[in-house]
Amino acid sequence: MPPAQRTKVVCDDGLIAAPAPGPAPAAPAGVRRMLAAWLRLESAVAIGGLGVAAALLTLDILARELLGPLARATGVSVLGQLPPGLSRYALYGILVSAFAGFAVASATGFHLGSGLGGVPVPRWLERHRDRLGDLLTALVFAAFTWYAARFVLASFESGARASFLSWPAWPIQAAMPLAFGASAVRFGCFAAWPALRPARRVAFG
Repeated sequence: MPPAQRTKVVCDDGLIAAPAPGPAPAAPAGVRRMLAAWLRLESAVAIGGLGVAAALLTLDILARELLGPLARATGVSVLGQLPPGLSRYALYGILVSAFAGFAVASATGFHLGSGLGGVPVPRWLERHRDRLGDLLTALVFAAFTWYAARFVLASFESGARASFLSWPAWPIQAAMPLAFGASAVRFGCFAAWPALRPARRVAFG
């Protein structure tokens, strides 16, 4: 059987264009399962955080707008049974949900986008633009993870406590390195196995 013939494509400037990219390598099944399981966990945390925050805010509004007038009318107060500042408790649920939602957005394609954008690259690298962009994004998130982890460690060692709750602050702050680290691993997987990369989508427009 004769050897396969390679077709050279000559551009207008006389240079030989890079050959068309071959099929992307298939991702191992274990990697797919890991990313899918982690996405389900992130989604549950994002939804749960928002649900808790919504419940606390609703309870806070009911306590002020319904139970308060009722207590003044009947002389029976139930407000003392509720912790003060429920809206402040809700803030922490929103913060955790926001970081989990950030990771979900990156996993599903609703993000600012990886890639090199309009940055010019040599013609021989053009077909690897998306993979290079994913790798660069993974490295950026890895740097964010490192600094966020150092911040949380410093908070743990100093015994910093959340304002008005008297709770240790580091468990809530840990959402930052977890979200950044998950995104770093995810984009690293996109760079290694482009078939895993979600289609880029926009939430508006």
